[in-house]
Amino acid sequence: MVRGRRASAAICALICLAVGAPARAEWALGPGAEPAVRRLAAAVTESSGLAPGPTRVAGGEVVFTLRDPQSGQRVEVVMRHDGPGTATRHGVLTVPEGVEAGPIAAALDAVALNLPWVEVGESARPLSDSRTLPPTDEAARARATALRLAHQAARDAWPEPSTGSARPPNPAPGADPHGARDRLRTVHGEPALWVAAARAASADRRPREAIALADVATRMDQDAPEATALWRALRAPQPGHPLATLLLAGALLAWLLLTWSAARPLFPVAAVAALAGLAAWLALARPAEPLPAPPRLPTPLVAPLAGGPCPADPGLWTPEGLVFYASCDGAPATFTITEAAPDAPAPHRVRAEIQRPGPASDAATYQLQAALRAAEAHGFALSPYPADPAPGTARLPPPGSADALEARLCAAFMAAALACLLALLARFGADLLAAARADRLTAITLALLLGATVALHALLPSRLVMVYTGYDLTARLGLTADLPRYGAGAIWLYQPFLAFFGLDHASLQLANRVFGALSLVPFAVLAFAVAPGRRAGPLVATALFALLPVVWRDHVSEAILAGTTLLVLTGLAGAALALTRPARAGWLFIALPVLAAAVTCRPEVAPALAPALLGLALTGERTRPTESVNAGRRRRLVLAAAAAILLAATAPHLLWLAGSAARQTLDGSILPADVAMSTRLVEVLGRANIFLAGPWAPAALLVWAALALLDTRERRPTAVGLWLAALVWIAISALDLPEVSIPRVHLPAMVLLLPACGLGFERIQRLHPPALRLANPVIAAFVLVGAVTSFAPLFTPSNADAEDALIRAARAALPPTGGCLATVRFDDPPPPGHTQRHFPDYLFPGTTIVGLSRFDAVGASCEGRAVALLGTRCSMALRPPGAPPPSGPPQLEVCTRFRQRYALEPVLERTLPNRTAHTFPMYPATPTLDVGVYRVGARRGGDARTPTESPPE
Repeated sequence: MVRGRRASAAICALICLAVGAPARAEWALGPGAEPAVRRLAAAVTESSGLAPGPTRVAGGEVVFTLRDPQSGQRVEVVMRHDGPGTATRHGVLTVPEGVEAGPIAAALDAVALNLPWVEVGESARPLSDSRTLPPTDEAARARATALRLAHQAARDAWPEPSTGSARPPNPAPGADPHGARDRLRTVHGEPALWVAAARAASADRRPREAIALADVATRMDQDAPEATALWRALRAPQPGHPLATLLLAGALLAWLLLTWSAARPLFPVAAVAALAGLAAWLALARPAEPLPAPPRLPTPLVAPLAGGPCPADPGLWTPEGLVFYASCDGAPATFTITEAAPDAPAPHRVRAEIQRPGPASDAATYQLQAALRAAEAHGFALSPYPADPAPGTARLPPPGSADALEARLCAAFMAAALACLLALLARFGADLLAAARADRLTAITLALLLGATVALHALLPSRLVMVYTGYDLTARLGLTADLPRYGAGAIWLYQPFLAFFGLDHASLQLANRVFGALSLVPFAVLAFAVAPGRRAGPLVATALFALLPVVWRDHVSEAILAGTTLLVLTGLAGAALALTRPARAGWLFIALPVLAAAVTCRPEVAPALAPALLGLALTGERTRPTESVNAGRRRRLVLAAAAAILLAATAPHLLWLAGSAARQTLDGSILPADVAMSTRLVEVLGRANIFLAGPWAPAALLVWAALALLDTRERRPTAVGLWLAALVWIAISALDLPEVSIPRVHLPAMVLLLPACGLGFERIQRLHPPALRLANPVIAAFVLVGAVTSFAPLFTPSNADAEDALIRAARAALPPTGGCLATVRFDDPPPPGHTQRHFPDYLFPGTTIVGLSRFDAVGASCEGRAVALLGTRCSMALRPPGAPPPSGPPQLEVCTRFRQRYALEPVLERTLPNRTAHTFPMYPATPTLDVGVYRVGARRGGDARTPTESPPE
């Protein structure tokens, strides 16, 4: 058959010659010719004395286009494998009139290489029928190299940065760093974009990537002060905070000495707590080291693509290799220098991802190859650049940073508080048993309330109350993101549940069930402690805590208020016993670590505790009429010392909290304090609170609480202190209080008022004439009606609960590892603003999670293993309160386009009722939402990006 084909080809050639058709060239340049042609073009230009122009490889000839610098006339020098003309070692040269062929031929002969001429036949085809190779401006390349080397030298000459902050400079208000890394592929020559990408990487806990991105920004061709500041911030060694360490050590020593001198029987508990806190502090100690700079580049790779057809930014060090983002013919192109296979002839190779292949990208590839070979000749070897830990990996903050100090401090507090918490709960249990033995009604009531509490916390369904931000909180508590905004104490409070049951917001809900059920014990003790000698009032207050639906809802949610409330109630109950009962005075020292741990969980705790503790202390003063003057002075001195210890121990946390609040004010997460106090305070206290803003807590409770202010002179300070504590808690929440968060954020304030409600109930019971005591049943009826009517809005499933079910269905549809999940992310259009697009990435270890608009970039690598989650996020777009829902389709355009672009196989499809009550105004005005989980099939259209390997030279 082959012999027959050759005969046919020969006959066709004879026929063509017979009819006078031009003969086809018998020789052409084969694959891999461009690098050699580029070297020959440089020799032709240098020897001719003319200006360089493009070089064209066309079948069996190479055309060197030159230009006369004086006349501007184009001159073409042609080289073929054979034929008439001036012979050279590479081929036959044909020059136009006026151009001397001898010098050009001599220059070509001096170039030591072999052109890959191949005979044209069935198995040998030309590299290109017509391909133009744009010339390289070597002068421009030299200038770019010199300039970047100067930038590098200037940066290296900076003095070593002094101890600094762990955080790089914050972006300007309103800046959106999301997607900055992706924009680097299409926008070039912008140092500010590299700075934004570095900041985003640092915020996402990718410090090595951040330093590599900042390294590129400092080597750009423009002056970039932001890049300088960022580089220094990232490279600065972190402070060791010795003052905070000394302050904590001093507070610990003073606490132990005070416990030894004033409450020696309880000193073993304090010693165990101190050892637990010290062990946690030492366990988190790590040396602070600055991040190393990426490796230096050899001169040929400083600006290897400068002066060529594809403008590019400086090389970026990545774990894969050295990456250059370029633009070829107006389209993105990425060139990566990686290690070659062990049996390859060269140690490195160039891999190109070209969106629009053509002569420009080919020329850039060979230009980068030439620079790489030159660098290798000088000993260049690709140094592995270590990768950041995988997303979702639990990591402590950078050693020596302010966040690291906060984490260590809170871990020490929580470890010590755990020992004291157990001791206090044991004491409280004994006290409640004693009260139950002494009074049958108390025993029956407490037993019923305890049984109801256990049953409710075991049987009630879980509810998501944080409108998707609970996913972000869970990631923070699991140390896979930054510390929680309001302190690291909650990390160590919930960490045992996350470690044992897995990193999942369901683990937080389980923890809250346990913390909520346990809270009944310290609350009952607190209610009895503020009303000693009374029975009805404390039992009513305890029943309110155990049976109000708004309390249940918090205890089955993913918020962290249940754990914080347990600490607050336990610490206050211990302090109340100590301050109002002289025989229990020593328990105040055991309560101090619990109170300190509570302070590290929420910003409202510290200012709210102050008036509550002061009210209890004043009540204790007024209930000791027979105390001697010296004994009173000693007691007040001990109380002052305890307050000083608590303040000194928590001072580093309070300073960290102030810095966190300042950053949140800058980025718009919370209102500035002056604005909140002047514009929101009156509204929050007068309307937007848990009692008046909705069907959350019965407003009739305020009647009982107000009547507590009319209690006896001895008990009035306690009532005033509890009222002030609740008001301070509500007032501080004005800094960041969407209406949907009111029942969650204000619940501890309501709980602090419940013991006062017990005092108010008792006050009515002592009224004369007895007919006035009927006010209690009337108020109780209003409370009961309010509680019953609040159950439905509190426990009706929300859109967020339905979305969570979809998320778990998507996880079940994915392979254990290696799959891809596409869903709406923060970098998808339109810009989210304050729309909550948080997602539980921690539920998908080993899965690549991308936004719908970015799925094109990874779709090829996920073929057959990709799942799309098109849920409620496809309908979420936050609008100002009171603004009408937008007109148009109920889904975001990015979701609609994704449905049109890909073939989707349903895994789970649902039509949900659109529940817009008691949530943010972000859903459309439609009665239902269509959501689903799908397996992603083939794209309706071609791939956008073509990865190619560099051809051999």
